Amino acid sequence: MTYQQTIHMPSATGGDTHFGDEDIFYSRTDARGVIRAGNDVFQRVSGFEWDDLLGVPHKVVRHEDMPRGLFHLYWRRMKAGKHTGAYVKNRTSSGRHYWVFSVASPIADGFVSVRIKPMGTMLPRIEALYAELLQDEAAGLTPEKSEQRLVQKLREMGFASYDRFQAIQLNEELQARQGRLGRAPLDGAETFRAMQDAYTTVEAETVDMAKVFEEVRTIPVNMRILASRLDDAGGPIDAIAINYGAMSAEMSAWLRAFSEGEKSVYAAIGKALWELSFLIGACAVQDEIARVFAADRTALPETVDRAEEAAILESLSVEYWSKVRVQLNLIAKSARTLEDGITNMKRQIIGLSSTRMMCKSESAILGKAGETLTAIVAHLDSIQVQIETRLRKMNEMTQVITGGARTLTANAARSGRG
Repeated sequence: MTYQQTIHMPSATGGDTHFGDEDIFYSRTDARGVIRAGNDVFQRVSGFEWDDLLGVPHKVVRHEDMPRGLFHLYWRRMKAGKHTGAYVKNRTSSGRHYWVFSVASPIADGFVSVRIKPMGTMLPRIEALYAELLQDEAAGLTPEKSEQRLVQKLREMGFASYDRFQAIQLNEELQARQGRLGRAPLDGAETFRAMQDAYTTVEAETVDMAKVFEEVRTIPVNMRILASRLDDAGGPIDAIAINYGAMSAEMSAWLRAFSEGEKSVYAAIGKALWELSFLIGACAVQDEIARVFAADRTALPETVDRAEEAAILESLSVEYWSKVRVQLNLIAKSARTLEDGITNMKRQIIGLSSTRMMCKSESAILGKAGETLTAIVAHLDSIQVQIETRLRKMNEMTQVITGGARTLTANAARSGRG
């Protein structure tokens, strides 16, 4: 494959600036956002001379089509120590523009931004969204409110949070880039995708099982109504109804505890998965820019120390890999907790099964008077099959998550990053 190496930058203003698919940008700023260093790609594509970049706020390359709400989110997250990914439209010295996907990271005395060319499918939707926000801002929307609207619009597009958005899009862009450059998929990409799919399946199975338990709530009530109509003969049925209601309520409570709320096991796994997704993508970007920067021999300004910048990039890469290990450990621990819970649920299912068999016995004793109970038992049979099937599927998917975490941990260790 022949890569596009030349930069076409007409002198006329407007229009986009072309650069190579393999190009990767690097810039570093101080805590105020003033540019302190960068690589050849950054200077070359921007069209500015180094003297017009170094010591100047990074917004010198900010395009006027960028909504302030995005940068409000960007800097709020960065100052809070959060790595951040975003689509950014930049301007060149001639007034033309170019789009990048930026991975920005806080460091001890400022920020580092590594950027790649967007090649996925999201950019047209982002352009439309930014244009809409820009119009709202022109009508008086504050940057803070614009950020809130940005997050809401992304939620309407199917991204539950900005963290999830940046994780999904960074990985989409990286996979598209790998394909465009004729490279193999990123190491562990398939494993991680399987983990995400498994988590999505567990979520769906949980929602469906919650509906089943909601249906179960009416059965003990119906059984007790039946028992009241049978006078003394209904005593055993009433006792069975109370027992069944207590056990099903306990199982329903377990399901809620594991799946509802920000501190639930599900929330912990989901949050860690999306964090891990972004971190793995960021590691790929950081590792590549570190290699490219170290190998590049293009002359840099005297004030930019190549060895110092390479050390910063290597340190940041180590930091990202350290965070990857933390998230992998968290996922493995939470998944094991979920597996233990599912095992406990299976034991309780045995109790429900025993209660169901008692219902069948009472139905046989009652004969014709127990026809209503026979119908209830048939309903219980159907419900039990549903619960057992969903628990089995949840257990299988949880094992996929646990196994994936082990595989990714082993991959990191083999690469020397684990």
